[in-house]
Amino acid sequence: MTGLIDWASARARMIIAIVALSLAAGVYAYTGLPKEGEPDIEIPALFISVPFPGISAEDSESLLIRTMETELADLDGLKKMNATAAENYAGIALEFEFGWDKTKIMADVRDAMNKAETKFPMERINIQSTNSTSLNSR
Repeated sequence: MTGLIDWASARARMIIAIVALSLAAGVYAYTGLPKEGEPDIEIPALFISVPFPGISAEDSESLLIRTMETELADLDGLKKMNATAAENYAGIALEFEFGWDKTKIMADVRDAMNKAETKFPMERINIQSTNSTSLNSR
């Protein structure tokens, strides 16, 4: 180890020049990178909400959530599904793999929810997608 230190100290000017050149190359590369203040990043997630005034959390789970989960379970690229059953409300958050085809998946989700909707005691479904811009504006 002392041999490396002795070698570097004997060539101090060369070491300083390499460090200065590395810093200059780093600054040049950084300034040449394209930057965007608020990039629009598409988040691969959809949120489905079903408001249902007067329904209990237990009925929301048994009548709405289980039906939606059954219909949505076979979606292509589905990574994770989280459901919420509450009084007057049922909701599902769907998370997909990155690189998803949003228009195809939205169409598949609408088709699946149309099938599930025939089994619901009402028809008031809201499907939303999100991106980083909509998250920042809240």
